[in-house]
Amino acid sequence: MIKFKLVVLKHKSDSNDLYPIYLRLTKGKKQKYINTGNRCKFNEWNENECKLKKERKNYKEINIALNEILNQWTNKYYTLPIEKRELINVDDFVDYAQSEKKQYQRLDFFEVIETKISNLINDGKVGTSNSYKDLKNSVLRFIIEPKIETLKKEGKVSNSSSYEELKDKALNSGGAKLNFENINIEWLKKYESHLRQRNCIDGGISVRMRAIRTLFNECIELGLISHDKYPFKTYKIAKLKNEKNVRALQIEDIKKISELDTNKYPELKLSKDLFTFSYNTGGMNYKDMMLLKRENIYNDNNRITYIRSKTKGVFDFKLNATAKEIVEHYKKYSIGTEYLFPILLKDNLTPTQISNRRHKTISKFNKDLKTIGVLCNIDFDLTSYVARHSFASNLKDKGIATDVISEALGHQNLNITQRYLKRLENEVIDGAMDSLMDF
Repeated sequence: MIKFKLVVLKHKSDSNDLYPIYLRLTKGKKQKYINTGNRCKFNEWNENECKLKKERKNYKEINIALNEILNQWTNKYYTLPIEKRELINVDDFVDYAQSEKKQYQRLDFFEVIETKISNLINDGKVGTSNSYKDLKNSVLRFIIEPKIETLKKEGKVSNSSSYEELKDKALNSGGAKLNFENINIEWLKKYESHLRQRNCIDGGISVRMRAIRTLFNECIELGLISHDKYPFKTYKIAKLKNEKNVRALQIEDIKKISELDTNKYPELKLSKDLFTFSYNTGGMNYKDMMLLKRENIYNDNNRITYIRSKTKGVFDFKLNATAKEIVEHYKKYSIGTEYLFPILLKDNLTPTQISNRRHKTISKFNKDLKTIGVLCNIDFDLTSYVARHSFASNLKDKGIATDVISEALGHQNLNITQRYLKRLENEVIDGAMDSLMDF
């Protein structure tokens, strides 16, 4: 039988006095060593327990990764029939185990993400496809930047060249290859470090890591990647906390915005109404307001039903007096489309046209909100998300289903929002909406 053990090779220290950690396979007098890709100082290694001591920084995380490697190899061995386990030698077993590894080395990250982008566009999910395009460009930059630096040192490119020129040179020099086999925990850490060097905050890093995780999950489901290659067992995205400190408005400030006289500032009326409507409809996001149709308002303008575009959850609740007044205004002054608000200027637009229009108009919306904030003497920048956060905060202050609101809009997972809201009776939601403008 083959025995497996994690060991430190004492005779292979590097210039920093670090020793490589290997997985040793032994059968009889024959031994084979598999490099785990990890190193440590000799006094950081617990030889009896075959793991790092507490003195080593990130020892828990590295020990988990090492155990993952150990388990991958032992599981592969013990899936063999017992008679084969008894006969197979170390060299043949390593060849057998690594033969499967080779098929995953051919699965190219960029081919997979291009397919994902194409499928999303075909499904009309242009906004989501753009996030994957952003990921593709970000990973490409991460991979080719070292190649660009090499080309500069070799004098093959000019320091004054544009990034696009440098990118083309690097690509022509074979600088953009990434196989899923190489996306392991060490790669993810290096990519995270690269993003931080480019001033990317935790929220932005989390978005990219979740997209990579989705690609892994889909490839595993299709049988293109073995589950033992999944790096997110060890690399935890949850550690990336959203650093965005979104502030909430008190009801008095919401009143100031709602009552702002836009006869003096007619160019701000739509943005003011959208912000007020969002606050009074549970923090409805800009895209959902943009896509809201007049038919979504029913029961003599007293109720609203819509499907949230991000979570596909169905919402149905009473409109309070403020929201109803906004609805009646835009129904009365409709521009003739099926949409309630005059953001999409005609019907039957393609998903790409809708996405482009959203991108163009939300910029104006957020710019207008900053102006509205100044006019209402609010001491921080208003954004579309402030309405959602204020909705949650003010309901908490009123004691409306505190656990529900804090979880539903406590912002990590919007699926939680839908699960909790489904548990509430309509009367509870209706009562909450009615209280939003009360002092």
